[in-house]
Amino acid sequence: MRILLLVLLVIQLKTTAQNVERSFNANEEIVYQAFYQLGFFKINAGEVHFKVEESLFDDKAAYKLKATGTSHKHYDYFYMVRDTFTSYVSKETLSPFWFRRQTSEGGYTADLIYKYDYDKQIIYGRKIRKKEAPKDSVHVKPENCWDMMSVIYHLRELDFSNLNIGDRIYLNMIVDNEIEKDYHVTYMGLKNVKNLDGRKFRCIWFKPLLITGSAFNENHGMNIYLTDDRNHIPIIIDSNVVFGKVSAYLTEYKHLKYPLSSEIIK
Repeated sequence: MRILLLVLLVIQLKTTAQNVERSFNANEEIVYQAFYQLGFFKINAGEVHFKVEESLFDDKAAYKLKATGTSHKHYDYFYMVRDTFTSYVSKETLSPFWFRRQTSEGGYTADLIYKYDYDKQIIYGRKIRKKEAPKDSVHVKPENCWDMMSVIYHLRELDFSNLNIGDRIYLNMIVDNEIEKDYHVTYMGLKNVKNLDGRKFRCIWFKPLLITGSAFNENHGMNIYLTDDRNHIPIIIDSNVVFGKVSAYLTEYKHLKYPLSSEIIK
């Protein structure tokens, strides 16, 4: 089960919103617990931790966005996960400068690095695996091309109030050293959901088109619930997979910029 990938697949969106006030603080931290379920068998499989820091990249003001995914020790016997995703993005526009994905999942290891050259409109990619020569690639950068970290925080800046149920939001993404064009998610409206701790939230509901061939493919379906407030953080993500179901729940947060005003308090 790809714990971190589940959460990251959440937010692969594109709109034309511009110049929106930041929805996060530079020291924000968000934590999720991921569960795997097969029939009546359900296990807390691991944890995903997101963190934002102010930084510099090539002397440019930047945010450093980092996410780590770690399976719990009792789950390591089934499928060990040790993933780290790091992205440096423009503090002004959130456009990505550099991205790295360090993956160790069930015996598979890989190191992927992308660097964006906006003057040449090119993305340089490198994939490194043990006992293999590095594989370098050059991609012509399509408009608004995001990596799996920068797109998350881009999403949180957007205004969803003008969407109608069934509307699709499209994007370009670079995933596994390949450009995925015309990826989309479908807006499903507003829905009240109950989190793992029993708290209820008013949420924005989306269904993404999943990448065929992955553990989460087009036939299984994923549900994403973002808070319907100025934070736009995922509360719950769930998806059927080839065998069973995977769910991620928000369990901890620090230094949110705004109150979670979407919480339903009776």
